[in-house]
Amino acid sequence: MQHALQHGLERVIVAIPYTSIIEQTADQYVRIFGEKAVLEHHSAVDVDDPDEDLSPAHVQARLASQNWDVPIVVTTTVQLFDSIFANRSSRMRKLHNLARSVLILDEVQTLPPELLDPILDALQELTAHYSTTVVLCSATVPDYTDTPYGKNWPQAHDIVAQPEHHFEALHRVRYELLAGEASWDEVAQWMRAEPQCMAVVNTRNDALALVKALADSDVLHLSTWLCGKHRREVLAQVRHRLKSGLPCRLVATQVVEAGVDLDFPVVFRALGPLDRIVQAAGRCNREGKLAYGRVVVFNPPGNHAPPGEYRAGMDTTQRLLNQGFTHLDSPATHRRYFKEWYNSVETD
Repeated sequence: MQHALQHGLERVIVAIPYTSIIEQTADQYVRIFGEKAVLEHHSAVDVDDPDEDLSPAHVQARLASQNWDVPIVVTTTVQLFDSIFANRSSRMRKLHNLARSVLILDEVQTLPPELLDPILDALQELTAHYSTTVVLCSATVPDYTDTPYGKNWPQAHDIVAQPEHHFEALHRVRYELLAGEASWDEVAQWMRAEPQCMAVVNTRNDALALVKALADSDVLHLSTWLCGKHRREVLAQVRHRLKSGLPCRLVATQVVEAGVDLDFPVVFRALGPLDRIVQAAGRCNREGKLAYGRVVVFNPPGNHAPPGEYRAGMDTTQRLLNQGFTHLDSPATHRRYFKEWYNSVETD
């Protein structure tokens, strides 16, 4: 906001990959700046039907969602890049308001690698010719200069000096990297020994297999098998149990990893892409109440993983671990990981 004021920019646009993070983020912005200053625009907030509600507030919200003419916009990366690349006037009506804005891409590591070249091209165009400032946010920030497209990407710089110092100061977990394959019964046994813990696995079927191995009627489950409303209810139950000191064991897929505000003392993470492991660790000792939280990385049975770039990221992580890159929170490790990963997938 200081940057926007100093350079006369007109709005701040925050693009977030998941609606679950958008809701908690938008709530905070509304609390600080008021409802009229903030537009929450994504698929779960439907203000597009003109016949549904003709009240002045609804009409104003519908117009704002069409052209983003508000000081602060909280949206999804899908809505953002639909607006940039769409060929329909309804989608493009907000395009001019990306100029002279601060554009914050939160959890930027989740940008799909197969679309990275056109995405970086569009962002470079906005910064070069439309007075847009792009801010890339993540605990695992990619270095796009190391990608095949990097020759066209301007050198980004850190907002804070010596980021390695801050990563070290905010080090809140210790990683335990287990060798060999662990069965679901073993993982279930580890979880039963912890009153509050979470296990994050790579696929929905793996999540169901672990829930079955736990054989605990109180175990909680989060994945895309659940609809959005059900996931929100489970998250509310998890937060209540954690805050009240009640037993809480959660089995989840990657839906809980990036940005979701949970704080477990112990997290078990199936081997996966490095950025996903570090994001899962962000749900462990999140508020720094412990000296260190425990993040246990294990090899799941069958080594299942979604195909494509997820599998490529998982294989890249295994290679780095074999080479001795065990300081998983280090920005240097992240740079090496993204360089190898982006060079192993098709980015266009």
